[in-house]
Amino acid sequence: MKPKTFLVITAVMAFLFGIVFLLMPAKIPASHGVIADAGMKHMAQLFGSGLLALAVLSWAARNTPDSIARRAIVLSLFVYWTLGSISATLFQLTGIPNSSGWSTVVFHVPLAVVFGYFVLKHCGPIEG
Repeated sequence: MKPKTFLVITAVMAFLFGIVFLLMPAKIPASHGVIADAGMKHMAQLFGSGLLALAVLSWAARNTPDSIARRAIVLSLFVYWTLGSISATLFQLTGIPNSSGWSTVVFHVPLAVVFGYFVLKHCGPIEG
């Protein structure tokens, strides 16, 4: 898969989840068995805002030729999805969310892996 294709896939996925978190902040936490109090709803909306920003970044970068800018974008997306994968996994292992909480891990890990692949194989070093 080429970086352009994966940036489009990432943009669509991040947009869809971002909209849900922003407009229905209790929906996903509740589906994971987590009580969505006012603080949780606020954090869910912040997360949704971040996902929407990643969707815009991914969509805008899809046609960017291989450059220092695209390499930096891919590297930053790799860092985000990797840290999100770690955070989601650690939270799931606490036993607080129900088994559907693993869907968050499943959402993050493939994105981290593919962006990691692009960082290592397609993007080369970031210099400048």
